[in-house]
Amino acid sequence: MLDNLKLYKVLTYILIPISLIFGLIDLIMLLVSLANPTGLLGVFIMACFVIYTFTSFKFLIHGIQLNKHQKKSLKDFIKVNAIVSLFFCVIICSQSILILTSNLKEVINTMNEMAASQPGYSKEAFDSMAVSLIKGICLFFIVTGVIGLIHILMTFRLLKKYEVLFETK
Repeated sequence: MLDNLKLYKVLTYILIPISLIFGLIDLIMLLVSLANPTGLLGVFIMACFVIYTFTSFKFLIHGIQLNKHQKKSLKDFIKVNAIVSLFFCVIICSQSILILTSNLKEVINTMNEMAASQPGYSKEAFDSMAVSLIKGICLFFIVTGVIGLIHILMTFRLLKKYEVLFETK
């Protein structure tokens, strides 16, 4: 179990900077969604992932490492946000795999229309740059999603194992 705890720490420290980036993106999405409320669901889902990451980090540091008593509400908060984060990780993985396995010609054609208004780019250079950018973003989302899924499953196990930390005195 000690190796699992080390893996959990490593995954947590990997997720923190990713969550900071997602938090900034989420803040921008919130401002945009104030004008168009249909985007608020995406803002909520991404915010749950960010909240989950930092509450699980608090559980790791204060609960597991320092062996301090935790509020029962923290456990519930972690569980609720973990369930939404599980959904988020599955969605970003599946959508990225779908994009990578689909024909990128339609996406490239749309991007070419936008690039036509930009001087100084050749069509071939723009096509290769767009394809590599899309593939890079999709691979980042797949890795993030897999790390998130593993982390969430490990968090559920650790919450069960350290149940005594959440008991009322």
